[in-house]
Amino acid sequence: MVLACGAKTVSDYEVHIVGSGPLDQFLKSEILRLGLNKRIVFHGSVSMEVIKELFQRVDLLVLPSVNRAEAFGVVLLEAISAGLPVIVNNVEGSGMVEVAKSGNFGLVGEYCDPNDWVRCIEFIFDPGNYQRMSQSAKKSFASNYSITSFQNRFSNIVEGL
Repeated sequence: MVLACGAKTVSDYEVHIVGSGPLDQFLKSEILRLGLNKRIVFHGSVSMEVIKELFQRVDLLVLPSVNRAEAFGVVLLEAISAGLPVIVNNVEGSGMVEVAKSGNFGLVGEYCDPNDWVRCIEFIFDPGNYQRMSQSAKKSFASNYSITSFQNRFSNIVEGL
């Protein structure tokens, strides 16, 4: 549904769907039915190298996980390390929501509200927002999630003992 709403408002886009699951066939059928098959690429399960390559080609990460069992997506950290703004689903108790809200590089889309997701996408691509959010993603990753930042925090804990 998000893709269908987005197709009405955004004229130039390509969507890359990475991963696989029980809804693959349904999604492919809906995309074909809506005539969006020329704009959407299914990659299935891919290697880390392919993900890194995709992060160099795409403009943002949309992470629509609906299950709290996916409480934190490592792919979210991978995306912000590449300077990508992110949009995550508003799943209560999800670590993804906290990360997205923490550094001015992400937005939270309302669960099952495609119009809100489109609003988030439009906000990110509004002039000035994309560059600011991309820079914030890189800065937040470096200061909060990089190996160096973890080493520094660990050293401070050990020194405090």
